[in-house]
Amino acid sequence: MSGFSLRRQAGWDTHGLPIEHKVEELLGIASKQEIEDKYGIDSFVDKCKEFAVKNKDDMTEQFKSMGIWMDWDDPYVTFDNQYMESCWWTLKRADERGLLVQDKRVITWCPHCETALANAEIEYTEEDDPSIYVKFELKLQEFDVPAYVLIWTTTPWTIPANMAVSVHPDYEYSYVRVGDEVYLMASALVDSVFDGCDYEVVRTVSGELLDGLEYVHPLKSEVPLQATFNHRIILGEHVTLEDGTGCVHTAPGHGPEDYEVGVANGIEVFCPVGEDGCYTADAGRYEGMYIRDANAEVLADLESSGVLLKSSTINHRVGCCWRCKTPVMYIATRQWFIKVTDIKDEMLEQVDAVEWVPSWAGESRFRDWVSNARDWTISRQRYWGIPIPIWICGECGDKVVVGSRDELKRLSGDEGLSGDFVHRPHVDNITIPCGCGGTMTRVEDVLDVWIDSGVAGWAALYYPQNPSENFDEWFPYDFITEGHDQTRGWFYSQLGLGVAAFGKAPYKKVLMHGFTLDDKGQKMSKSIGNVVSPEEVIEKYSADTLRYYLLDANKPWDDLKFNWDEVQNTSKLFNILWNVYYFSTTYMSLDDFDPTAHNRDDLSFRMEDLWIRSKVNSLIKAVGEDFDALVFNRATEKITDFVLEDLSRWYVRLIRGRTWVESDDPDKLGAYYTLYHTLKDLIRTLAPIAPHISEEIYQNIVRGVDSSAPESVHMLDWTYNGDEIDVELEENMDHIRNIIEASAHARDVARFKLRWPVQNITIVTEDVGVQRAIESLVDVLKEQANTKKVTIERELDNAIIVAKPNMAILGPKLRGDLGRVKAYFERDDVDASLIMDEVESNGSYTIGFDDKDITLTSEEIIFEKEVPENLVSCEFENGSVYVDTDLTDEIYSEAMSRELIRRIQDMRKDLDLNVEANIDVTVDCSDKFAGYVEPHTSYISNEVRTSQINFGSLPGDGYTKEWKIEDEELGINIRQ
Repeated sequence: MSGFSLRRQAGWDTHGLPIEHKVEELLGIASKQEIEDKYGIDSFVDKCKEFAVKNKDDMTEQFKSMGIWMDWDDPYVTFDNQYMESCWWTLKRADERGLLVQDKRVITWCPHCETALANAEIEYTEEDDPSIYVKFELKLQEFDVPAYVLIWTTTPWTIPANMAVSVHPDYEYSYVRVGDEVYLMASALVDSVFDGCDYEVVRTVSGELLDGLEYVHPLKSEVPLQATFNHRIILGEHVTLEDGTGCVHTAPGHGPEDYEVGVANGIEVFCPVGEDGCYTADAGRYEGMYIRDANAEVLADLESSGVLLKSSTINHRVGCCWRCKTPVMYIATRQWFIKVTDIKDEMLEQVDAVEWVPSWAGESRFRDWVSNARDWTISRQRYWGIPIPIWICGECGDKVVVGSRDELKRLSGDEGLSGDFVHRPHVDNITIPCGCGGTMTRVEDVLDVWIDSGVAGWAALYYPQNPSENFDEWFPYDFITEGHDQTRGWFYSQLGLGVAAFGKAPYKKVLMHGFTLDDKGQKMSKSIGNVVSPEEVIEKYSADTLRYYLLDANKPWDDLKFNWDEVQNTSKLFNILWNVYYFSTTYMSLDDFDPTAHNRDDLSFRMEDLWIRSKVNSLIKAVGEDFDALVFNRATEKITDFVLEDLSRWYVRLIRGRTWVESDDPDKLGAYYTLYHTLKDLIRTLAPIAPHISEEIYQNIVRGVDSSAPESVHMLDWTYNGDEIDVELEENMDHIRNIIEASAHARDVARFKLRWPVQNITIVTEDVGVQRAIESLVDVLKEQANTKKVTIERELDNAIIVAKPNMAILGPKLRGDLGRVKAYFERDDVDASLIMDEVESNGSYTIGFDDKDITLTSEEIIFEKEVPENLVSCEFENGSVYVDTDLTDEIYSEAMSRELIRRIQDMRKDLDLNVEANIDVTVDCSDKFAGYVEPHTSYISNEVRTSQINFGSLPGDGYTKEWKIEDEELGINIRQ
């Protein structure tokens, strides 16, 4: 709509553990071993692809039903071989830059999925775990009682793998005697550990002096291999005083920091746990146990050995696999990495080059994530994914990273390779001759699925093997959007791979949006039972309602607490819009109004017509600016206000009387013409948010009368007419609406009905803008305030001035004369206005009594203004409104006519008569009531669509109803 050639290719991430888990559930598979030995990798991969395709098709239909426009016929899918080739090429580029390495490190691992996990694949939950203090006996015994180094841990299962204890070189440590034992720990934590106990600090020492101090492993009998290792205290900067003892149990095989400090101190990496999370034979008596199940066994052994000092539980954050929800473990294993740490500075430069919405998403949250990023573990020990394109020679260890299918054909010497030979297990069978005479075989791992998504910017364009001819135009992308969790996911994977492959970010602008939560602010989860599906909302309300609500509820980057009542309110907005549309088409159809047959210059327009045209053009301009700024909630707020307040409750109200004129009156046609083009402009503005209702209205009111118009509302240009925008007129109408609202409130206070006319309303204001607005829009004000006359005053001229003595200060002054001065001011012949004039002229007023004159200063007289009884007032922002409620015969006559009209209209509704249906009306009433309404029979007849009104006995046929209007009892009969 803005004239751009927009590329919106749908894309599907189809690989990875999410689908593998679903397929495992469908097939009843419980382990990787079953996949390989019973089901077969090829059959499993085929099933995964089948599942992915079905879900892609189902979600495509879901997105279509929501009115999401994309190129659904040509999406990219990550299992497509051309897409996978782009991923291979990216890995080859990383290798050429020295960023692709294999190394043994401690990484996060899912024991159920039996694969490595990236940090982005870990969810955190609150879990209860053991909290234990364990005594490791020191080999050097310097005291007359046993001495131990005291450690604290929440993972007892890692103690069988303990190889050292880390202390901070700069902290002070104490030997603390408690009873018949001495414990070595950080001085700062002694009170927290031994609170309530009698203890004695027998010696303090600097942490650096503890380096090399040896101890006995507490489970050497249960884990025989531990008896062969030398256990000692080492120094580590990672030790903190936040909790525990300041002596950190160190198992290099089961913790990243443990691994780093262990390697730095020459400690062997002992890892007696397998990929399935069960202890291996190296764990001695714990062999075969699942690590978390073994906690109780380890605790029992520690207690029986007399080394368990204290034991309790702790509720803390525990990392879990994002799909199977199994608590993850740290394990030392050889994996493939992209050395993000080598390109971190380049990545941070690119973070600054990207426009972030909101700005803090990039400037703080994402920048912090990138700043603290570690090398990226990209290998996964699974099946349904992009195979790692690395072949290694079993003889000499040389490796080659393959960048395309053609390269693999050439290197393998098998030009006949065809079909999907890129996926497992087929690619596993392809070998490459090595220059040493040996054979290169592929590393069996597949890639982390975040690699799949991270290359989307160029893989979707099949770069570089078969790139689109518009690649340079479309890359980097102008704009992407995702949830705030993607600061560690998609935003990050794209940035890292973009810098690795191209030296730049693959996107220019990012909108970070929030999540939809339940009404209590909790994440929606099937297990909790608080999920609201899009289909449920669409079925109950509509896709447009859901779309509008999601954009309208809050800022795009804030989380949304889903609320059914708010969705219902949004639905009401569309009902009101539809009512305006129905009103418009109904009356235009009755009068055969053809918008294409009229020239704007030949029609008559009132100020309200010019006003609504200004408002709708201002709306288009403002909404366009909000769209560009990606603050969609501000756009919807303006649209809502326009539909509810400007169009429905105001403009339609202003023109309703004009639509009842029978002839092709230029004034009536001007209203139709204005309403028609305003609706057309409104649905064009609404189309990006609510495409369905916009399209339906467009097809009827635009395409229905002009077959040459663009095929769809979405093909219209996003334009507005600046010449029609009149800011002063809009401000003037705002003033008028404020006055009318105040007038209605004043009537309500006086219990004076809105449909009864009044003789006059007086607006008291010193605001020049308000005065100008009244003068320019006085006809609108008179009609909508239902008044015969409008008066503007700077102060209320007919207010009654009352003068009173200021008793508080005159008492001490006048003493005995106070009473007669008070009586003087209460006399009927005393004119308070003359007293005010005298005080304003001379600064005082003198009262002449028979025996003396008493002079009062301005401070000693209080002047008040009292509003006459016939006036009722209400304040508005820039003044006050005074409504004259005198009920003259003329006013009462017109009021009774309007009351009669209301009853007849109600009876028309009872019969569900068409708007254009003419009726005969007979009214049986008193002569007095007839006398009031007869002067207005022409007006009544026009309003209720009758040729005449008869007064007298009611006929026996037709529809009759009894009514009471004020004190009058009457009957009304209508017939077609």
